[in-house]
Amino acid sequence: MKKRVWIKMIMSIVVLFFVLSGCGLTKPEEKQTKQQVVSSEQNIQKTSTPTVFFHGYSGGKGSFGSMLKRLTRLADATQEATIYVSETGELRQEGTVSKQKTNPMIQVIFEDNKSTQDNQAFWISEVLASLKTQGIEQVNLVGHSMGGVSIFDYLMQDQDTMHPLIEKVIAIGAPFNEFLDTFETQTQQELLQNGPDQLSARYENYQMGADYLPKDIQVEIISGELSADELSDGTVPLASSLSIIPLLNAEGINVHSTIITGEQAQHSALHENEKVDRVVANFLWK
Repeated sequence: MKKRVWIKMIMSIVVLFFVLSGCGLTKPEEKQTKQQVVSSEQNIQKTSTPTVFFHGYSGGKGSFGSMLKRLTRLADATQEATIYVSETGELRQEGTVSKQKTNPMIQVIFEDNKSTQDNQAFWISEVLASLKTQGIEQVNLVGHSMGGVSIFDYLMQDQDTMHPLIEKVIAIGAPFNEFLDTFETQTQQELLQNGPDQLSARYENYQMGADYLPKDIQVEIISGELSADELSDGTVPLASSLSIIPLLNAEGINVHSTIITGEQAQHSALHENEKVDRVVANFLWK
């Protein structure tokens, strides 16, 4: 009798051992499989080219902070540095860009976050020149709202060897034609074919500087449309956000656009929208 009890105890211990072993192996296998599925679905490629993020008017660390965290999961990207720009244009960098294939991301914070477009464009130039001194030869640029506007202001300046080459550019909810809603007088098709029929001072400056745009960049324009009756993200008219496209097409630049719709297409919600995350990840790293 004791012998049978002893045998049952041994069998129970053996079964328990295999059950626990199975539990210990299951989670890593599931995690690995999930990563493989995400990688397969998104076709994410690993690159050493840093992507530099610029917030808009009145923005700050929170403007892109959440998106950067989500991109670390979605695209296995890594935020490697944050660069603070003082009111006088002095730079303070936290972190080091590794130059490894980590899909590196750099966040730029303008401490004077309500400064002019001209100042922002100058500060962008200073940031990129600093990265060049660190051995960074090419970068991608992402800007929300005025950050996107200022990126194009920078791109329309003379490009020189003191700055990295620009590979890809993403503008999110950027008012390229200021806040003019030309859809009141023209259709979207007419806008994309002929350009806006009303020109702001900002857009006129773009027209004059378009020849300086690097012709081999790739551009993604992300716009917000709250509803079929409100062709706007609540701040920037859809027509203004799209208005840069015919200008880029005229210069032979590769440009693609995505319109995000619904309540989460609100101006300040665009950089919190997971649909925008996927567009950004696919455009940069797919």
